[in-house]
Amino acid sequence: MRLVLALAAFAYVSAMDKSCAFGQVVFPGIGGPISGTATEKVQLKPEKLRLVMWVQAKGKDAKSAITALNEQKARVKKDLEAMKAEPESVQFSASRVASDDTGNQQRAMMQMQMQGRPNAKAVKPTAVFLARTAVKAEWSLPVSEGDALAILPANLLDQIKTRDLEGKSNKPMLDGDAQEQLDEMESMMQAQQYYAGNPDANGPKIMFAARVPSEVREKAFQSAFKNAAQDAMMLSKASSIKLGKPIGVSKTPNAHEYAIASYGRGYMDLTSLPAGFSDVSEDIVTASHPDELFLRVTVSIAYASE
Repeated sequence: MRLVLALAAFAYVSAMDKSCAFGQVVFPGIGGPISGTATEKVQLKPEKLRLVMWVQAKGKDAKSAITALNEQKARVKKDLEAMKAEPESVQFSASRVASDDTGNQQRAMMQMQMQGRPNAKAVKPTAVFLARTAVKAEWSLPVSEGDALAILPANLLDQIKTRDLEGKSNKPMLDGDAQEQLDEMESMMQAQQYYAGNPDANGPKIMFAARVPSEVREKAFQSAFKNAAQDAMMLSKASSIKLGKPIGVSKTPNAHEYAIASYGRGYMDLTSLPAGFSDVSEDIVTASHPDELFLRVTVSIAYASE
């Protein structure tokens, strides 16, 4: 009879795999712990709007690309402050620079298309270097709810594009025929709407952010602990296995994942965000929409079985 009940409990746990509370049960005579797990979810009100994006500039060599990038950074900082970003929140990462291989590949494809055309000039590949830096900025929110919040990201993105803060219009200063050749090829690519991958994959990331008060976190842990204990008791009752003393308790790392942690992977190996721009923080929760800001606390308790 006890074995039948244990099998029934095992089937019950399997059916509950997708719920927010789940447990582990052992069969009689085998020994081992019975554990319960629960997740407490607390909705938070947005306090800030956070922007993280790449700023870029190009040059005919690495030095000129970095020089152009520094000029773009100065303009971006000035514009962000004019847009009422908190001055102390504006941060730039260390600069990165490399040969723009993607651009060279695109130009090579254009060269192939130009072959065989009457009066077509011989095309020599033009070396171009791309320099980038990540920038982070925050704005305090005048309100914490309502439709006014919904339009803030769209308005911010519009200003970013209008001011060209990303530096997409920055062009390398080349000499003579090289500049003419580059302009012609870029015009051809634009006319044919040629893209290497998703053109928006590396675009600005705008998130709502909220700080987690210590008392809110503590209360969430208490509630999760209580529910995890009840989960274990439910399993004990369903399986007719008596709970013994608690032998362990743990928390599961949360997924307050900054959405930009995987943002723009793979493009020239320049787009993996610096650690300081993608670290997960237990004190800050971010989300793309204000109603998706949640603190999630998961606790597991293990009991000896008797």
